[in-house]
This record gives sequence, structure tokens and C-alpha cells, in this order.
Amino acid sequence: MKPVQIRRPQPNDVLELKAFFSLVLIDTFEKNGIGHLTADRDEELESKYHALHSDFESNGKERFFLIATN
Repeated sequence: MKPVQIRRPQPNDVLELKAFFSLVLIDTFEKNGIGHLTADRDEELESKYHALHSDFESNGKERFFLIATN
């Protein structure tokens, strides 16, 4: 098993994180039987993107993310 590194996200992680957020939210909405609520899902995605950018802009003071990589 590869070792896991826990770290703060960097701006070059944004595209991968956006893809991850999208994958998780689409799956979650589908599994909960609310996949048809695309506007709500998109709003939730935008909220996640905003929170991530808030982390970058405030250097973790407003929002704080950690990611696990190997």
C-alpha cells in the first residue's frame, strides 16, 4: 500500500478537485433519489467551488480544506 500524504490543496489541484466534487455530488444526488434536482446540485457544486476559493484567498482562515494524496 502506498503511503498517504495529507496536505492543503494548491491552486494546481483545482481541476482535479472540481472533478471530484462533481463526481461525489452527482452520485450522492442519484443515490438519494434526487438526481432530477439538477439546479440544486449545480448550486451545491458552486458552493463547494466558492468554499475552495475562499480557502485559497484567506490562506485557510475563512475555509480550510485538506486533501489526501499518494
